[in-house]
Amino acid sequence: MSTLTVNPNFPLLEGPDTLRFTGKFQPHVGPIPWWGIAACHNGTNTSSMARCSGTWTRGLDYSLINLSTYDNSPPRLNRFQVYTLAGDILGYGPLGHVNFTFAKGDERRTYLDTAFGDRPRVNISGVGTITRAMRFHVGPTEEDTFVQLSVSHEDNRSPQGYTRIRCILGWHGVFVPTDVEFLEGSRLHFKGMFDGLAQPSGRLVVEVSKATVDHVNFLTDATSASESEIANSNGED
Repeated sequence: MSTLTVNPNFPLLEGPDTLRFTGKFQPHVGPIPWWGIAACHNGTNTSSMARCSGTWTRGLDYSLINLSTYDNSPPRLNRFQVYTLAGDILGYGPLGHVNFTFAKGDERRTYLDTAFGDRPRVNISGVGTITRAMRFHVGPTEEDTFVQLSVSHEDNRSPQGYTRIRCILGWHGVFVPTDVEFLEGSRLHFKGMFDGLAQPSGRLVVEVSKATVDHVNFLTDATSASESEIANSNGED
């Protein structure tokens, strides 16, 4: 398990907001009527499913998501194929499904781990601003805690102009000491896995495995820590 890094000079924290994904997807088929369905969906987006742990989705091990292209042209994905896709997460659609957006023509068919249960969870990375932080205790030890961060990513391409997500640190992911307090307005870079759309808020959840933040407070001495380090803060990505 990696440990949270504090580094105000980390180059990515000084750059623009980002929220990116890479993973395997199959266009969602749903019930098939007796007359059959077209091989490809011609709308500007198509739905798919992404695996999750079920922790934040009331036990469901998947969440529905939207697949769309940057130019809003039909993705033209075959319903019976699995694709490797990479791109940006751009807000939420009218039904609350998160928009996974990619460049048309960059989709790649894959023949490995095509069964839904065999697919790895979608990788997500990003840079954003912390708007809220809460710590929860789920057991008696320091390892039995987790921190829930609300993180905002500004992007004019999103329908709302931004995308707000929920990052989970600690517990199964990156370790955060109990004397660390996150500050609203701090910048966060993270890598992790998609863990569904939280119920009932509908917020995208990321189980964070690696994180770098520019500023925190240490509760032991109540001083701001910007140039101090919790882990090695040499600016590793």
